[in-house]
Amino acid sequence: MRYVFVCMGNTCRSPMAEAIMNGELSKRGNFDARAESCGVMAYEGASANENAKRAVSKYGYGLDFHSARRIKSEIVLGSTVFCMDKSLTDCVRAAFPNADVYDLCTYAGVGGAISDPYGMGQDAYDRCAEKIRSCILKILDFEAQ
Repeated sequence: MRYVFVCMGNTCRSPMAEAIMNGELSKRGNFDARAESCGVMAYEGASANENAKRAVSKYGYGLDFHSARRIKSEIVLGSTVFCMDKSLTDCVRAAFPNADVYDLCTYAGVGGAISDPYGMGQDAYDRCAEKIRSCILKILDFEAQ
């Protein structure tokens, strides 16, 4: 199983989701699945935002080696794709109609969206990471049943 998380620039939300998902999969001993991330407007090769790095480090995960990627068919096709908000979900579905694309919060049964913390303080990144983690835990718990 391959999960792909999508946000706008692939430096904040989707890299945090990738790190959290891979960490949680590893904790559960699920080595057959993996997570990746990309962005619809990503600047190829950009590193993860420093606040995003700090937010996931609180859970024991790292983003030191993250390199931003722009979304393309070879990344999303054949994967379960989770977008951070409804507008991204609509955009990715329109661009890749054959892809398996979902809104992360809706799929997890969590209200709202994963708001973009870009340009905000550490608290916003920490709240974002916690909401992402909550969604991921719900998804993994549901899939384990």
